[in-house]
Amino acid sequence: MTVPKGFERFYPSDVLLELLKTIYGLKQAAIQFWRELQKAFKFMEFLRNKADPCLSFKWINGKLVLWITWVDDCLNAGPDNNVKKSVNEMSSLFETEELGELEEYVG
Repeated sequence: MTVPKGFERFYPSDVLLELLKTIYGLKQAAIQFWRELQKAFKFMEFLRNKADPCLSFKWINGKLVLWITWVDDCLNAGPDNNVKKSVNEMSSLFETEELGELEEYVG
């Protein structure tokens, strides 16, 4: 990370700065979120699809639950009670907003 504008007088030009917290909108924010999301899926015992890393899945009582991730949006599918259970678990790990049932999907 380069020295932010306005702070040049406090730091020499050859100094390296360590970012302690990711700030939304920075280049590093997306990869940091992805890493945290993957930790959450691992904690929730979801597996990553080998063909598509944006797809995570888990079998719960013989029923399949899917999480599809695009940037910082998630789409989940499966039986209602299993989806609600996994959404509640994810909500305990991240601040989430449920937007309701999917009406259209382009992709």
